[in-house]
Amino acid sequence: MFRARLEPLPNLICVRFHRTSVGVTPALIDIVLKKVPRLEIDWSARWSYNGPIQADRIYTVPNTLTHLSYEPFTWRDSLTGQALEAEFALESRYLVQLLCGMHANAQSLLLPMESAPLAAMLELPWPNIRDLSLRGQYPASLSERLFPEFLIRVLPQLQSLCVRAAPQNTHPRPPILGPSMTSESITLPDLRSLTVAYPDPADAIFNISAPRLTHLSLCDQPRYYYARGVPEHVPDWFAAPILRASECLGILQRMETPLLESIELVYQADTAEDDLLRHLATYPRLEIVELHRYREHDPDPVPYVHVVTALSAISCLRRLYLNLDFQEMPPVRDKTLWRHTWNARPWVDFRNAQAQEFLKILQSCPRFEYLALLDPRLVCATWVEYRPAWSHVYDWLFDMDVADLLRAYVIHSTSVFALI
Repeated sequence: MFRARLEPLPNLICVRFHRTSVGVTPALIDIVLKKVPRLEIDWSARWSYNGPIQADRIYTVPNTLTHLSYEPFTWRDSLTGQALEAEFALESRYLVQLLCGMHANAQSLLLPMESAPLAAMLELPWPNIRDLSLRGQYPASLSERLFPEFLIRVLPQLQSLCVRAAPQNTHPRPPILGPSMTSESITLPDLRSLTVAYPDPADAIFNISAPRLTHLSLCDQPRYYYARGVPEHVPDWFAAPILRASECLGILQRMETPLLESIELVYQADTAEDDLLRHLATYPRLEIVELHRYREHDPDPVPYVHVVTALSAISCLRRLYLNLDFQEMPPVRDKTLWRHTWNARPWVDFRNAQAQEFLKILQSCPRFEYLALLDPRLVCATWVEYRPAWSHVYDWLFDMDVADLLRAYVIHSTSVFALI
């Protein structure tokens, strides 16, 4: 049936498995390998593990794939309530056979960190790889050698590198390239995007000169507000060592990224925060800023106005996403309240008032388009966008009085599976 449905589609370039009731079987993969260059298996469509893997199947010969994306749900062990080491091992065997057949032509890989067959990948050449993303969770038996060795081999040709995996508390800041042994920069002429979750400030990945880098993310995965707000839903093995402001600043000062256009930072405030915010204004092309700022101590006041005023010095700022760890924000675990977030008073009134005050400050940014404030919730997280009347980009969208500073706001949600 599946093969018959693909036959009348001669120009098909991608097959994506989503919510497959019987799982993704070797027979289905066999059909895809002969038909399309892109294969995607999302969190809702796990492998089918029925029957042994045959070593002499088509996986051992070159296939048509150039793009492979397989991203299971990060907390799948929590869903089943049991350890998944055997499943990870079998999954790794599936992946190694796919990768052995595509390594010569592979351009983009998105793999689960817990089952990526790094040892086998290290033995293969990857002449055309451009985009590499590893997500999910770090395995308990983490090898601090395999991933750095593999990355050193492919890094010079990458355009995008994303390592967004949940760390174990035994290895809270896993190595990417490992500790830096020298102050000399590594030149990466083609790298355009770099994302690292819970990074180690001393890692050599930040000793780089990336003249074409336009996006940098020093982030958390899963989101720190989720781990802090609903710890009962987070596995015991998970660690969440977010950076301090001083560590963020040290990383940015080491990197040479003159063309940076967008940045995401997750940090805990300390005495270096002002210097960090001033440093952001030194990037001449920076347009999109996403900050997740957390208080050093729970009773500490949040200097909302001071932070936004400092950010308004970014000359090309167009979009600003803020999670300022508001003291007034209701607890994430309050299910009754968060079921109706946009009707939850007085939180919504406070959020809207803060947005209005922030937009008054941001009027000094000539290219500014909108402000987004985060609503973290139990089921999903929501960016609430505030589009000011003085932003010419959206003049055609609304027929309202331009004197109204807070013209309108829209709500868009991101799935819990992407954010946590």
